[in-house]
Amino acid sequence: MLFKEIKGHKDIKARLIKSVRENRISHAQLFLGAEGSGNLQLAVAYAQYICCLEKGAEDSCGKCSSCLKYNKLAHPDLHFVFPNISKKNYKMPSGVGKDLVTSDDYMFLFREAFFENNFMNLNQWMVFINAENQQGIIKVEDSSDLIKKLSLMTYESAYKITIIWMPEKMKVEAANHLLKIIEEPPANTLFILVAENSDQIINTILSRTQLVKVNRPSDEELIVSVMDEYHYSQEQAAYIVHLSDGNQNEIQTLIKPDEDDDSTTELLKWWRLCYGYQNAKEIGSMLTWVEYQSKMGREKQKNFILYSMHIFRECLMLKYAGQDLVRMNKQELEAFTKFVAMINEENCYGFVDELNKAYYHIERNANPKILFLDLSFKLGKLLRTSSQAK
Repeated sequence: MLFKEIKGHKDIKARLIKSVRENRISHAQLFLGAEGSGNLQLAVAYAQYICCLEKGAEDSCGKCSSCLKYNKLAHPDLHFVFPNISKKNYKMPSGVGKDLVTSDDYMFLFREAFFENNFMNLNQWMVFINAENQQGIIKVEDSSDLIKKLSLMTYESAYKITIIWMPEKMKVEAANHLLKIIEEPPANTLFILVAENSDQIINTILSRTQLVKVNRPSDEELIVSVMDEYHYSQEQAAYIVHLSDGNQNEIQTLIKPDEDDDSTTELLKWWRLCYGYQNAKEIGSMLTWVEYQSKMGREKQKNFILYSMHIFRECLMLKYAGQDLVRMNKQELEAFTKFVAMINEENCYGFVDELNKAYYHIERNANPKILFLDLSFKLGKLLRTSSQAK
């Protein structure tokens, strides 16, 4: 990936290029940025520039043997570590069954997912590999496998580069295993950690990295990009950027919606069931919905809770700040405007608190049937709470 292919980040690109040209490359760096900021893209472009055989003043050449391999994420001195799950006897493209345990085993799928959407978030990656009820982690096996690879000499490049995507999901045992090699790496070995939340990275790893803060590109840069790439009018592009809040992953979703994504319909159905659960008929419908939701994979359940929190926040904004600041598309506005009247000072904190607790418990493998049924009853009670009921 070339720097010029990445939207915005002019200052960061210049700083990274300068560090290479002045031979001041930090051996461990943390590219910290929110989802859709482009931090993973920057990490790949930076690694490519470091290894480029004919690098220019502002970018990689894109044509040398190193760049051609980087364009396919297939350079022998580039290593990736990312959250994954263990799968037994996975049918490979060749037709042969293989156990998938480490990031290296999953690399053929990671390449495919990256080239399909290099702004993907963790939930999208888990859905891509069909994680079902398993949650992605970076395991001890990943760190052991990486240490073995880094103990070897480089194949072609002057540097061995490891990109660790989502180190927040690294198990403590795996982090401790990597700690010494990150602190005292072999010669010409570089680590680039790509994260969204530094609070979830253990301090012993965090303290050994140099921070590169990656903010989302400005709205103006994104509007121009959407206009150029998709031939939208300025008004249409501005609307999409506004809805996405600058998240380029969300921009991709808005421009190319997933036809199988029925989150809005499901959320509206759920909140209606929550509100009406005192009706005997609705109780049966509620139990059916809970049964359906409990069979979804945990990553999809977590994503659904996050979407619920997003819509609730936007309903709050619609009630107290007006439609100009709301980041909901037309379908969402039509679906949830009626719920705005049910939100007030008495129930808003409780609503968010219950959703946050549900997300926490899903991460810790709570029974989904019990969790969603209990949550539905609590949200229903909150939705019927009004400030006039004092």
